Amino acid sequence: MKFKVKTLLVVAVALTSVGCRSRDQRMSRLKDELNESIVSPRNIGGAMVVGEINLTGNRNVAGGLPKMLPNAIAMNADVYLSREQFVVSFDSKAKLPAWTAWQLVKADLGHVSRQNNFRGDEILNTFFEVTEGSSGVMPDHYRNTCFDKGHQSPAADRSNSQEDNDATFFMSNMAPQTAFLNRGIWKDLEEYGRAIVESNGYKLQSFAGGILRDGREGIGPNREIKVPTDFYKVIAVYDNEHAKIPFGYIAVIMPNLTADGLDPLANRESNCLEQEKGFNSIRLPQRWQSYVVTISDIEYRAGVSFPQLAGVKSLKVE
Repeated sequence: MKFKVKTLLVVAVALTSVGCRSRDQRMSRLKDELNESIVSPRNIGGAMVVGEINLTGNRNVAGGLPKMLPNAIAMNADVYLSREQFVVSFDSKAKLPAWTAWQLVKADLGHVSRQNNFRGDEILNTFFEVTEGSSGVMPDHYRNTCFDKGHQSPAADRSNSQEDNDATFFMSNMAPQTAFLNRGIWKDLEEYGRAIVESNGYKLQSFAGGILRDGREGIGPNREIKVPTDFYKVIAVYDNEHAKIPFGYIAVIMPNLTADGLDPLANRESNCLEQEKGFNSIRLPQRWQSYVVTISDIEYRAGVSFPQLAGVKSLKVE
């Protein structure tokens, strides 16, 4: 499937400038490029496209884009951020990725060290400043919230180079997750994906996002960052990196709860204790396989569909 979409902005040069240029000068140039390139505020279903590479041809959405359904639960696809390492559909109201997409093949895996260099996404933050006069998400917005900055596209899925690994620490790729979710079942599924790529030479096309509930409290200085009740992930599995059609998919919905099943917003003390010291409860299942669902379940719960997976069967997992 080819996208007949023109990416409105390419800013790699502005972000990689070296020499004596100050950050203010670089930001000024970036803002100028944004202003010059924003010619049509309606591009893909009402969303604009920004990024360092063209969305058309970005391998991280080579199979096609998810579709947000007219559902009260669904998040909004306000802007698409197209990077080499992943693609994000960002909800500017919820301050979260509506979904994040990335591809994984064996060549993406290596041995670079994780730097934990969380930082604001200069492209996305500047976009919001120019178009809305608002600010983006910064690492400090998670301070003292007792939520992990949960990677949507995992750092370990981009361990082939330091540049790729570092890119996964942009805050555009983060969402508030409990320690039980982020360091437990979510991480276990991530590791499973890398294992089958390493052992079988598969290609994986993944999509991940949160599920919101109206009226739920947020986090951050102005409580702008919404906290999903659950997170979903869809993984299309291909025989090899050259295959065009997946032979199956894995889909999960995982609760954004403490290990003993408590709402982290209503039970802050428990959430903080687990983030600080880890979790030991066995009240919730701790195997990712316990949370397997169908694409239809995700369409109903998250308000997002995956037309590119029509007719593809769910894989049996043990």
